[in-house]
Amino acid sequence: RVRFGRADLEEAAGRLAGILRDERADLLLSYQQNGGYGHRDHVQVHHVGRRAAELAATPRLLEVTMPREMLLHVSNIAHLLRLPAPYERDIVHDAYAPRATITHRVNVFRFARQKRDALAAHRSQIGSSGLAARMFGLLLRLPPQVFGALFSHEWFVDPALPAGTQRHDIFD
Repeated sequence: RVRFGRADLEEAAGRLAGILRDERADLLLSYQQNGGYGHRDHVQVHHVGRRAAELAATPRLLEVTMPREMLLHVSNIAHLLRLPAPYERDIVHDAYAPRATITHRVNVFRFARQKRDALAAHRSQIGSSGLAARMFGLLLRLPPQVFGALFSHEWFVDPALPAGTQRHDIFD
């Protein structure tokens, strides 16, 4: 098996383009060029998504992100409290996107339960022991209302829109 990060770009994009055409997709969600925090599979998602949207003539492509400044703030607080930060300090400075470049900020509070369940599917990335694993477990046990208050938004960049554009719905 070939890991997705090493998959042939044209083959993967062609397969995705076929699905986009079959579904008559108006919009594709992908990652930014940096893959958020540099994860090679996420970087590949960016390349494959961009190429597939081209091949299928999908009218819009939005890139998932979050405000870099928010991550820096959380990282600094975690460091001060001697808690594990979401990302290594050297990664945070180039991760995701500056707030000024984000074009969409979407309130997803009402989907807190689904978002928490999706996060739980990534448990294998955390490991099974240590403080980070315990904190991750605690996050997953939060009531949906509390989880939703903490993780109430999703952010996107529309490369076709000028920086500074502010939308609240991905279909706008």
